[in-house]
Amino acid sequence: MFDTPALARLSALLQEVRNGTLLIPEFQRGYVWGDEQRLRLMDSIWQGIPIGSLLVWRTGSDKGLKVRTEIGPCTLPTPRAASVRSYVIDGLQRLTTLYAALMPLPEGHERDAEGRRWPIYFELAPKAGDDLRFHLRHGQQEVSSTWMPLSCVLDDDLFFEFRAALVSRGHKDLLQEARRLESRFRDYLIPVVPLVSEDQELVTEAFARVNSLGQDLDEGDMAHALTLGDAFSFNGELSSLTSQLSSVGWEGVDRKVVIASLKAIWNLDIYKSGAKGIQGKLNTTEGRDLLRALPQIFEPVAELLRGFGVHGPGSLPYTYQLVALLRAAQRLGGEKVLGAADGLRTWFFWSTYNEHFTGMTSGQLRGEFERLEALIRGERALDWLERPVVTPLGQLRANAVRSRAAILAMAIEGDGLTGGSKQQRLYGARGTEALQRLFPGESPYILANRVLAEDEDLKRLREWLTPGQLRLTTPEVLQDDLLRRNHLGFVLEKKSVTAASPFDAATLTDAHKILRAREYALDLFEAEFVEDLGAKWQPDT
Repeated sequence: MFDTPALARLSALLQEVRNGTLLIPEFQRGYVWGDEQRLRLMDSIWQGIPIGSLLVWRTGSDKGLKVRTEIGPCTLPTPRAASVRSYVIDGLQRLTTLYAALMPLPEGHERDAEGRRWPIYFELAPKAGDDLRFHLRHGQQEVSSTWMPLSCVLDDDLFFEFRAALVSRGHKDLLQEARRLESRFRDYLIPVVPLVSEDQELVTEAFARVNSLGQDLDEGDMAHALTLGDAFSFNGELSSLTSQLSSVGWEGVDRKVVIASLKAIWNLDIYKSGAKGIQGKLNTTEGRDLLRALPQIFEPVAELLRGFGVHGPGSLPYTYQLVALLRAAQRLGGEKVLGAADGLRTWFFWSTYNEHFTGMTSGQLRGEFERLEALIRGERALDWLERPVVTPLGQLRANAVRSRAAILAMAIEGDGLTGGSKQQRLYGARGTEALQRLFPGESPYILANRVLAEDEDLKRLREWLTPGQLRLTTPEVLQDDLLRRNHLGFVLEKKSVTAASPFDAATLTDAHKILRAREYALDLFEAEFVEDLGAKWQPDT
C-alpha cells in the first residue's frame, strides 16, 4: 500500500500543484495556520531544517472525488486528464503555506478569504540580533527596500525584475543574499510518501488514522473523510446547520458541541464512539435525517434557554446541559420540553451551582439524560441533585462554572431594571470576551469591576464616572438614563431583605467605594436569585 518514499524538490512539487497534476481532495480540512506558523515554516526551509513528509495517494482511475479549486489566496487549475492521479492526503497546511507564499499572487490578493496577509517577505539585510528574517506587512506599512517577496523566488522573470530593482535602489551588495535565498528554496527537498491503492475506503481510513495524531482535525473531520464519496459532505452539512442556527442566536456554537449533540441523539457513546461511530450513523438514511432535523430540534430548546437568560453559546455554563436538552427534545418533542420549563429551570441552575457535570463519564452522562427525560415526562422528581449551597463569588475566574453563573445573574438583574435583554444577548453571543473593566486601573478579578458592554457603551459609562473625583452623577440622572440603570442603577436601588443598603449617592466618591457598593448589590441580587431557585445562600462569615 505504501510505496518507497521519494525526495522531491520543492519547486517541482509546487509546479505539480500549479499544473493540476497534484490535487487537493475536498475532504481535507480548510487552511487554519496562523502568522507565526507560516513564518516559522519559511525559516525552517531557510535554515535547512526538515519540515516533514507529504503523504500522496496515487490511483490509476478517476474516483470522482471533489477537489479544491482554491488554495490560500490562489485559484487552482482544472485537474488535468492523466493516467495516474495524485491527491494530497497529509501535509495540506504546509503545502498551502508554501504554494501561497512562493507562487505569484493574483492582482489585489494581499489577503485570503479568512483575512490572512500575503505575501511573505525576507529581510535581505537583517539587523544584529534579528531572530526571524521573514515578515508580513502590517496594514499600510511601507515595504522596506531590503525586503524580498518570496513570490519572486521561483519565478525567473520576477526574480530578474527584483534583482534589477535592488541594483537601482543602491543595494547591489544584497544580490548574493537574494541568490542564496532563491537557491535554498528552489532546491529544498521534501520526502513524498506515495500511497498506492484503488480502494478509496482504505485510503480515507488511512487519512483518518494519520491525521488523528495531529491537533488540527477533530472527529468530525475524520467522519467527513470516511463518508465523503458521493454527494454527501459532513463538513458541508455542519456548516449549513450552524448557519441555520443564526435565527435563534446560536450560530456561534462550537462544532464539537454540535457533534456531541448528534451523538446523544443518535444514541452513541459520547466519549467512546469516534469517527467510525459517526460514520456508521451517517451511512444510514435515518442518521442523515436526524442530522438535518437538528435546527428544528434546536428551536424549542433555544426558546427554553432564553427564558433562563441564556441567549447563545457564550453564556452556557455546561455544554452537556444543552446536549441533554436537545436529546430530550428529539425524543419527547419540543412542546413537552417547553411544558416542563419550571422544573427544567431548577435542574439547569442546580446543576450549574453544584458543578454537576464536571468530570462525568460517558455512562454517567447517559444516566443524566435518562433521568432528565423522566423528569420532563413527569415520572420523576428532581431527587438526584442536592440542594445547592451557594457562597459569594470571591475571585472572578471567567471560565469557571461558578463565575459564569454569577455573570449570568448579573446580566439578568441589569436587564431586569430596563426591561430588555441586552446584557444577556451580548453574553450569549460573545461569552467572557464581552466582559469589560469598569475601572481600567482596578483588578479584573472582581465581578464588581466588570460589565457586559459594547465598547461605545463602556466609554459612556466611564465618562459618567467623573475623572479625578470618580463621582457618579446625580441619582436623578442615573435613574432616568437607560444605559446607566442597566449597569449601575441597582447600586443605588438595591435593598437587602433585612436591611437597607449602607451606600447612597453621597458616599460613592471614589472607585473603591463604587466597587464596594456594586459588589454589595450584586451579592444581594444573587442571594435572592439563588433562594428563588430553592437553593441556599450562605454569606461569608
